[in-house]
Amino acid sequence: MSLTQELFDRQIEHMLTMRRYQEVANTLIEKASSRHRGFLQKLLGKDLKDRLALEREVARHVQELHSLGANSVSDFIGAELDFQTNNLRRSVGDWYSVQSVNRGQLTKEILGSPLKLFNDQKGYPTLVKSFENIAGSELTRINAVIRKGIASGEVEESIIKKVLLTTKLTENQAKTLVTTHVTQADSVVRQKVLEANKEVYSGYVFTAILDSRTSELCARYDNLFQSADNLKVRPPLHWRCRSVLVPVLRSKKEMLTSTSDRLNKENLAAVAEGSLSGALPLKETFTEWLLRQPMATKLDKLGSEEKVSLFER
Repeated sequence: MSLTQELFDRQIEHMLTMRRYQEVANTLIEKASSRHRGFLQKLLGKDLKDRLALEREVARHVQELHSLGANSVSDFIGAELDFQTNNLRRSVGDWYSVQSVNRGQLTKEILGSPLKLFNDQKGYPTLVKSFENIAGSELTRINAVIRKGIASGEVEESIIKKVLLTTKLTENQAKTLVTTHVTQADSVVRQKVLEANKEVYSGYVFTAILDSRTSELCARYDNLFQSADNLKVRPPLHWRCRSVLVPVLRSKKEMLTSTSDRLNKENLAAVAEGSLSGALPLKETFTEWLLRQPMATKLDKLGSEEKVSLFER
């Protein structure tokens, strides 16, 4: 098996771990939203017209959501940077000196950058500004529900119930923001690691998680190779995008012509030609990928030997 294919396989397995990470972040958002609804119910039950108390609670809640989101993205950046660096070192460390990227600088850059979706000219704000917008929108929706309810003579219990329902939109927006920003952070981390180690990378293969939730847009670009100096299609392509860029190693022949002092050419010469051919990884669906993985990986992803047996039939 080629070193690029090994890199690819570890990346796919890592993608599943990343999905679990996002699910944990979503659970934290759900719990914070549940607390928020409890506080709203209590304060509106005391005084439906106390706008100051309402504004304070909405501001408190969205600040909590932003803190959860920013911490989730920040923690992810550190973990992703470690994985990408170590994954590369695992494949090429015997004959190449892998360069690390400064975590603090990269985290500051990513969190302070606006969200960019592929082929979307609209442009989106930074994470902190996005949450500020969410706060304003929730407050507007709640006040509209209260005004309409009072004007129509609706009973207080019914008004409060409708107010609580409006917070579901905020919860979903927060989840979408965090998931999409994590995907953008992932792309930026991968690109920075490539830039720091350009002697061994030729470019990227765009990889979509081909399951029932993969979008048509992402599926269209699956297995697209882009050279390191011509990266145009970079996740996130859309809201809640989970696709990633997987690095492709240069061929042994190409690297042996390099003048980089980070390459140990004596050790590189001993690497089998087939391990460093410069070829792309296999184009597969997730099912095809999982079928050729070792039992330990199948058990980890499917949960039991019984499920693995059913999967392999």
